[in-house]
Amino acid sequence: MIFAYFSERNEFSAQQAYFKSDKNTRELTALFNHLKKRKLNINPRRINDTEYGVYYYDTLSYKQTEEEYLKLFNYDFLILTRDEFFDKCKELHISITPTNENDIREATVNYLKNKYKIHFIQDEYTHFSLPVRADLFAVSKDKKVITVEIKSDRDTFTRLRKQLEEYAKFSHIVYLAIDIKHLAKFLKNYPNYYGGILFYEDGKLEVYQTCYNKKYIDATNILWKQELLQFTTYFNGSFLKYSIGELEKIIINIFTVAEYFAISEYLFINRYLGEPIDFKHLINDLKYKQKQINKLGKKEIKNV
Repeated sequence: MIFAYFSERNEFSAQQAYFKSDKNTRELTALFNHLKKRKLNINPRRINDTEYGVYYYDTLSYKQTEEEYLKLFNYDFLILTRDEFFDKCKELHISITPTNENDIREATVNYLKNKYKIHFIQDEYTHFSLPVRADLFAVSKDKKVITVEIKSDRDTFTRLRKQLEEYAKFSHIVYLAIDIKHLAKFLKNYPNYYGGILFYEDGKLEVYQTCYNKKYIDATNILWKQELLQFTTYFNGSFLKYSIGELEKIIINIFTVAEYFAISEYLFINRYLGEPIDFKHLINDLKYKQKQINKLGKKEIKNV
């Protein structure tokens, strides 16, 4: 099966078409011969194994929707998003090429458990509002959120900058667990990285750089509706009728910015610790806030 990804085109860059086969390059050759017969201007350029094996791409001189591409090419292939395409490339590359990712993952889990009082840990962590997926996510008993990105001997730095930036928003502690072959390149490309660096060499995980421990995190955009409702724990009234968007408007207009961030962090962490809800000490002027809530009817909230 051939799968493809068509990039977005804007005023600064042309649209790119990427193709890869889950069988062999002969299948791609058949596709391009077919396109030539249809007199479509596709002149594929090969990409080497820095991006998970061989695939081909070309710059397109026209803009089409996915449905129009399928009709125009008149060929059976699967269109994917950018992330889906490169994840598939990685999956195929790993399936035929041994990788030490699982070894690094196991060693990193052991490191976290030995260094921190881990209460919760999860592989491949994400949230519907997050544009990234963390290889490891953990919460310690002393209420620290820890996130780890793993780069094995077969990985590349594709999306790494975005991943590290996103992790830093909702994590107190961020680690990069990296195979030794990538360490020099990472240090050159990321000279100002302040997170922890663990490197894997000869079957052992070692600490290269200790981790900066943030005092506060931003969990405001990764709360579930039930957690947003918990903002109203100490107030009278029923808030179940409100949508997530309406609840967020209530919170933003009733609580201070400092309270909003502090309570969001508390609720996010408590999702994994499961302790009795108790954040009254984080709220000032309860009586005043109750009066403000009483003034906000559903109609008024929509107009806030």
